Amino acid sequence: MCVGRATEIQEKLVERWFTGCEAKIIKMSAKKHDQLMSIIQVLLHFHTIVLGNTFQKLKIPIRETLSVASPIYKLEMDMIGRIFSQDPFLYGAIEMLNPETKKVTNALLKETAKLTKIVQSKNLKEFEKTFKKTSQFLGEFKDEAMSEIDKLLNHLN
Repeated sequence: MCVGRATEIQEKLVERWFTGCEAKIIKMSAKKHDQLMSIIQVLLHFHTIVLGNTFQKLKIPIRETLSVASPIYKLEMDMIGRIFSQDPFLYGAIEMLNPETKKVTNALLKETAKLTKIVQSKNLKEFEKTFKKTSQFLGEFKDEAMSEIDKLLNHLN
């Protein structure tokens, strides 16, 4: 919840309404909200849209790939399908109106170029070094993520 210009009475009214709907209220500045949403929405949606655009550009036979797909591939394809079944103006606004967009999309492009160079040069040692560095950064979250995805995959099966 970003209070902004709301009066204290308005803030309490909105807070009560949301908590009455069993929403969890997290108060933060608009700047912090934009920073977090630049990762949660801008970066992830941008990546998903690029994947979808790449499938279209390469004329990937979606149904054929799904017939031999791993569960993780299927989940990723479901995310791509979900994004592209919605309003392009919503996603365009998310991408274009966040003040952090340039920073996160440039970081994605830089990391994409770096990984492309490593893979195209077949430099397995550099790939391993980069992979392990990110693995260390993710720390305990990796185990939590593995457990959550395992639960989801078991549920889907």
